[in-house]
Amino acid sequence: MNHSVKPDWDFATEYPAWWDWWVRHQVDKMKKYFDVVFKHSIDEMEKHNPIYIVRYEDMVKDSVPSTTGILSFLLEMEDISGTNAERRVNHFAELKKQNPNIDRAYVTKTTTGVANANADKYTPELLAYIKHELAHFLHFFGYVNNPDKDDEPNENAYLIYDEPHPEESQNYYKFHEANTRALRRVCGTDGSEKRIYKYKVNNPDYCFDMITPNIN
Repeated sequence: MNHSVKPDWDFATEYPAWWDWWVRHQVDKMKKYFDVVFKHSIDEMEKHNPIYIVRYEDMVKDSVPSTTGILSFLLEMEDISGTNAERRVNHFAELKKQNPNIDRAYVTKTTTGVANANADKYTPELLAYIKHELAHFLHFFGYVNNPDKDDEPNENAYLIYDEPHPEESQNYYKFHEANTRALRRVCGTDGSEKRIYKYKVNNPDYCFDMITPNIN
């Protein structure tokens, strides 16, 4: 599986047992991954490492706000107005208007850019498992329906909760708030002493196998 080609067979249809195992396995690993990321870079960013979050959908829709935020974070400047960085962001945005494919690094599949193109591959049971196990992250990134305003559709609501989630509804779309906090942290404007972060990648205390080998 990769970004450029599709397999010659349909896993969900031709190998349903394997597909059910694979999806659940990936959900479990994804939850572990995000648990570590959230603990170190959102919940305890002052102690570990702050991060700046950008959603793919937002970059595709309008790259300027997201790219501006990334550069502000990297340059440790809450406002890049009047800088060469801002000029380059706006220049690239104009080029992209003239040629939408200017930033394409690989040949894309025909389904690329189609929201929920493979939703039919997931059984109700698998969707329920995803919604249960990844509820926190789905709400935080805004990939569910608005829990408070049904009349305000969310074009990125890939999973629908019939009833507001009792614990996670309050975290809906909160990644913007985390970005504001992270930017103030790296700029040293949050009231805490500015520091240089040193984060140990692949710390054995937090590592886990992405694929559990079958040795039988």
